[in-house]
Parts: sequence; structure tokens; C-alpha cells
Amino acid sequence: ACTDPIPLQIHPTASINPPYEHCFVAAVHDSAPMGGDAFIGYFIRDGQTVACGTITLGGIETADGTRGFIVSAHTVSESFNSDISSDTTDVLIGHTEYPDSLKLRTLLGKLMDMPSTRTEGGRKILSVDAAFVKYPHPHTLGCSLTWKDDGEEFCLDNTNNDNYVDRVSPLVIRGRNGDVYKVTGSRKPTKGLEVTYSGSASGPSRRIGTVGDMLLSGDPTRDVYGYYYPVSPTMGTIHGDSGSPIYTIPDANGNTKIIGTHVGTTTIAGERKNIFSSWEDTADEFNLKPISP
Repeated sequence: ACTDPIPLQIHPTASINPPYEHCFVAAVHDSAPMGGDAFIGYFIRDGQTVACGTITLGGIETADGTRGFIVSAHTVSESFNSDISSDTTDVLIGHTEYPDSLKLRTLLGKLMDMPSTRTEGGRKILSVDAAFVKYPHPHTLGCSLTWKDDGEEFCLDNTNNDNYVDRVSPLVIRGRNGDVYKVTGSRKPTKGLEVTYSGSASGPSRRIGTVGDMLLSGDPTRDVYGYYYPVSPTMGTIHGDSGSPIYTIPDANGNTKIIGTHVGTTTIAGERKNIFSSWEDTADEFNLKPISP
């Protein structure tokens, strides 16, 4: 719990309409998303691009066995001005090879679940700034939605067919110089813990930040608040890094623990700081667990 939280205005590093060119710097155009990869999203109903951001993690599943990955909520939300509704999940998530045209080139999944909200002290509180994206099922019958990519057809449905398991990436994060960091678990944010991140716009960070006490932060103009953890000094995130995995410093073997999901930046007592949603809260919100071997 957070005692006497201080409401502060968020200055997000990625808004609903960020500069799209930042979405593609570190994108990997394959069908197995990893933490640190870029994504774009757009509404199925009208083909309009929603926003772009960074995948926190691929290779996770909900308690009912639904497989997918986590992205930031504010980059796939049509608007935070109104209550989050079922219409919000009418969004495809994927990669593109054409940043000038924003064509969805490779389908990664469909947005399936957004975070819950509650009222506290007269404010609308978002549980976490994270959303769950479901992997597609290729080559299955009875599809409610299909997507073709160079002749290969993918199906977004609720069948239990496992013939798409080769598309599922293990719990990994793209690191510097082509390194791959293996996620061996999660860790609760604690004050003084050293962390870093891997953003699709900035690439894997060479900076290290220190976690502070949890705070209540929000944007009064949109009437959306949340409990986040600050990191200082700022790690230099930019537009397109929203949703970046926040993780512990990898050990000599490249093993790391996931801490949370990058939200944006805020200024506290004149100091610019990153803020992130706790992975523990995200796991609780969506009943997440690692995919079994």
C-alpha cells in the first residue's frame, strides 16, 4: 500500500499519437515477439492506426491457458477520456516494414484485455498501464478473423489448437549488441533497486536507474491516475518506448528478472524521472504465468 500518495502530472514519453518513425528503429520483423520489440496497432473496424510502442514481454499466458504478451495500455487505447470498453479490444497488433505507410506487415496478435479502473478519492485509478495481447492461431478452421501475410493465413479465435507453438518466443528480452537476456522470473520493485530497460525507439539502454517509493501519478486533463514506481536519474526514454520492459541488471550469464512496464516520465522536485507499472500488479491483473516448456 502507498501511504499519503502525492498526485503528480505525468509527462508521457509516448502518447496516443506519438511520432511514428520512432516505432521502427529496433523492430524485428518476425512472428515471435520479444521484450523490447516494436509494435503498431490499429482498429479492425476502420483500419486506422492507433499508436506504436514497445512490447514488454512475449511468451506468457493467462491462468486459463490463453497465450500472448504484454504491451502498454495507453498506446493501444483509443482514449483515456472515457471508460475503457470492450470496443477497445478491436485492435490488431503487429510489425511493419513500411514506416512511411504504416502497413501492418506481420500480425502478432489481437488486443484481448485492458486494465480495470476504480474510483479512489474521487479520481479514476487505472490498475496498471499494461494490456494483454493474444497470439494468433495459424491454419485453424472456423476463424472469426483471419489475416494473410505472404500467403500464410493466421486465425484469431478461441480454439485450443497448439500448432502455433513454434511462434511463441520464450521469456526473453533483446539486449545490447545482439545479446538476448533470459528472463528467469520477476521481482517486486523495492527502493534502491538498480534497473534498466529495452525500448523499441531508444534500443537497449546503457543507463542504470534506481527505483524509488511508489507514488500516485496522473494526468488531470484526462482524469486518469495510477500507482507507479519512479526511477532516477531518467534513463533517456523517448516516444515509442512506452511499454518497455523494466528489468534488473543482467548477470554474467545474461539472466535477468522483470520488474515492470515503462509508462512515461514525470518531474518530482525539479528532477525528471521515469515511471513504470509493477510487473507484480500486471500479473495479478491478468492472471499471468510463464508458458510451460
